[in-house]
Amino acid sequence: MCEPTSLDRERVAQRFAALRGSLRTERRRTAAERRAFETFADRVATVDFADAGSGSPLGSGVEASHGGTVVSNGHAGSKRDAPPIASIRRAYEETVMAVSFYDDEYGDDYRESLAAEFVPAVATALTDPTCFGPAAKAPLTAAIDRAIREREHLIETCAHERESVDAAAGTLLPVAAELDSIGSPDSESDSFGSLEADWNRLSRLEKRCESAAADRQSAINEWRSRHDLPVDAPDVCAYFYEAQDSAYPVLAACAELTQRATTLQTAYERAMAEY
Repeated sequence: MCEPTSLDRERVAQRFAALRGSLRTERRRTAAERRAFETFADRVATVDFADAGSGSPLGSGVEASHGGTVVSNGHAGSKRDAPPIASIRRAYEETVMAVSFYDDEYGDDYRESLAAEFVPAVATALTDPTCFGPAAKAPLTAAIDRAIREREHLIETCAHERESVDAAAGTLLPVAAELDSIGSPDSESDSFGSLEADWNRLSRLEKRCESAAADRQSAINEWRSRHDLPVDAPDVCAYFYEAQDSAYPVLAACAELTQRATTLQTAYERAMAEY
């Protein structure tokens, strides 16, 4: 008798349900981030930077860096009598930082949030009055635009990742179900032909798992190549599934099902050897 296995169709289905849940949450939050920056951009557009004086000029071409999760609460407007730098801070706090999950996920203050979202020159201009002036508007606008584009791109990545996960589930769930239907071999009651037929079934299931793993690895490699990530940089799986048991849960499911098929094959080989 082969050792019982704990991985079955129900567990595989639960794993894929968890992955889809993670992707839905990420997509919802990312869409909220995009709306937040769009609202922030609208508020910045109403600020008169000329009232701030000349300040220290920022170089042209300053852009935002990849930042954290944000969302708008729909709050609009700023005090007309507030200095421009204060108006921008208020707008940022009432859009980018005014999110129900912001503290749980980041818990940073205004300066830390700016440092995470924007390059140092922009972050400094928004926190140091001596560096703030009319020249700060263009780089800040460019930084906000880039933050919006990054969120739009991440939403697209969520959609592509969901397609890859669904494709893997379409292969692995039937494999898990079929593995559940194959019991332990019994050389005393099973004919040699029956044992051989089940061994062949297991071989086919093993190949389907390996094919699913190859397709999944190809999707991961394509994502890394498209974004030109260095070898030591985390990829989309590590980002989306950090709360899961594995950074590569689909590949882990492929490996576990393959191992289960291999273990059963070994048991059937031993049973056939007794004939």
